[in-house]
Amino acid sequence: MSKSVWNDIYTDPRKAAVMQARSELMMRVQDQVKSWKVTQGAAAARLGITQPRVNDLLSGKLSLFSLDALYQLADAAGLHPAITAQAPSNEPVPAAPGRRARRTRVAHA
Repeated sequence: MSKSVWNDIYTDPRKAAVMQARSELMMRVQDQVKSWKVTQGAAAARLGITQPRVNDLLSGKLSLFSLDALYQLADAAGLHPAITAQAPSNEPVPAAPGRRARRTRVAHA
């Protein structure tokens, strides 16, 4: 079993990573909104979206929210979202479909 259910669903590790990020961010925003203990209408006003959109969020309809939209909602909810990137390892980076694989360069001292 892999470290994420998304790795089991998607064969492309990049797509799995994006889905993992989206789901984690959605859960954080859901928890924050629920902690307010307000109506969906009040939460919508606070987030700058419509009540039906809050309902979609709280219902976990992940397919309706891009990573960008979730990032903006997290910010509006008072969270401090951050995106990090790791330096590549010495292994070749897998190529996107239709592209050649890139090779990482290793500096020798």
